[in-house]
Amino acid sequence: LNIARGNSRFADYLECETEDRKFLSMFGVSWGLISDCDLNSEGIRWAGFMRVYLYLAFRIAVPRAYSGKIYYLPADKNGMSVAKLPDINEKMPRSWNLIQGKFLAVYACKQSWLDY
Repeated sequence: LNIARGNSRFADYLECETEDRKFLSMFGVSWGLISDCDLNSEGIRWAGFMRVYLYLAFRIAVPRAYSGKIYYLPADKNGMSVAKLPDINEKMPRSWNLIQGKFLAVYACKQSWLDY
């Protein structure tokens, strides 16, 4: 109703960029095991809500690792960090941290806790 009334609110989004796409999220972005279990279990939809758990058991038995790089800007003393996201083809500023390697699951979120 706020939109219909012409009211607006500030929003805080998480921005994630790959070589192919750019994502905006209000809560978080997942990559790896969580996404695999959600999206790749569609083939066993006949199992109902248990499909995700069945696929999770399969992925634990036969894990899949993804190579990648994750750059992040550490929060300041107040728990905040505000910065312009550099273009994916630009060199990252020194103030950003890098984690590089093989990952089973990555979940970037703005909350101090996660319940998936």
